[in-house]
This record gives sequence, C-alpha cells and structure tokens, in this order.
Amino acid sequence: MEVLAERTPRHRAGSVVRHRTLDLPAVDRWVIDGIPVTAVNRTLIDVGRYWTVGRVWSLLDHAVRDELTTYESFEARVHGLARQGRNGIGTAREVLLRLGLDGTWGFERAMRHALRDAGLPKPTREFRVDIGPNRYYIDFAYPEANLGIECDSTQWHTLPSQVAAGLKRANEINGSGFLLLSYSSSQLRDEREAVIAEISRHLRERSPGRM
Repeated sequence: MEVLAERTPRHRAGSVVRHRTLDLPAVDRWVIDGIPVTAVNRTLIDVGRYWTVGRVWSLLDHAVRDELTTYESFEARVHGLARQGRNGIGTAREVLLRLGLDGTWGFERAMRHALRDAGLPKPTREFRVDIGPNRYYIDFAYPEANLGIECDSTQWHTLPSQVAAGLKRANEINGSGFLLLSYSSSQLRDEREAVIAEISRHLRERSPGRM
C-alpha cells in the first residue's frame, strides 16, 4: 500500500510505503467511503514513477471508460503539475504523446508537415462528405482521388459509444467510394516512412488519368 502525505518523511512500515509531498492541492484530493485518497489523475501521474508508459496508458483508458476522468482532464492536470524533477511527469507526458493529445506533438500538424516534406500535393483540410442525411468531415482529403486521411486520436475514439460511431462513420464514407485511411499518432511518429508510402501509393493509384 502506498500512502501520500504532506510533510511526512518517506519510510516503509510493514506493507505500507509512506511518501512525502509539499504539493497536494484540493484538486488532487478525493474522499472515497470516508477515506482520503489522491484523485485519479494525480494517482495516474504519481505511479508513473514506478510503472511503464504502457501500463499507465492502459490504466488511463480504464479510468476514462469508468467515467472517473477524461483524457482532456488528465492532460490539463499533467500540465498543471509539470515541473522538472516531478516524479511520474515524464511517463505521463509520454502517454499524452502516444495519445496524440500533447500540444508538443500536434498530431494533425505533424501529419501536414509529413505530407509536405514527402513532396505530396497539399490536401484539403476538413473536407466535407455528405452521405444521405449524414454530414462528415475528413481531416485531410484529396477529393480528386476520393482519398481521405484521418488522424485517429484516442481522445475521440476509445469509449464504446465513440468506437461504434467511428466504425459507422468509416463504413459509410468507404461505402460511398471514398477510401479513408486512418493512422494513430504513434504510427506517424514511429513508422512515418511506411505511413507516407501507403498514402503515396493510394494517391497515385486513385488519381485521375492514371494508366
């Protein structure tokens, strides 16, 4: 068991490890069944001192699904607590990077730059597609090739209702003759050449006048 307290020296007493902090504002304090605990966002940040990025990321996903927090709330708390040397902040920032939420990454901005640097034509931003009564907007599109590119941030596509809506949207767009390619922030960061190669191939194959 891990216990966080203000101005209490860190030490271990049996199975209990006590940690000391000088910074525990009200936003980071919850009470559950009469027991004072750290709020879920603060807990997720603090445990990053000991746990991997993947494990903290998974716990954040579960917390969002259980409606204990939101990705936006977690991001705001990371920025609110960020300072050099704070335990867990490095892990929390990496989680944000992998989710495509952190402003230092800028998922859509990075995709735009990747397309430009590859010498591809400038795509249309927020391209509108009307399918029956439904109206959808695609992050990047080459309308003449019926090709769309989605920056698939987990912020919008993790909860069950969001997943269902996203699948319906993708199916309708692809069924209309548009090809919708979706990429995660980690794919663009870690597999940039493969992502650009796939986009280039489809753009070349679907462009008018191709022999």
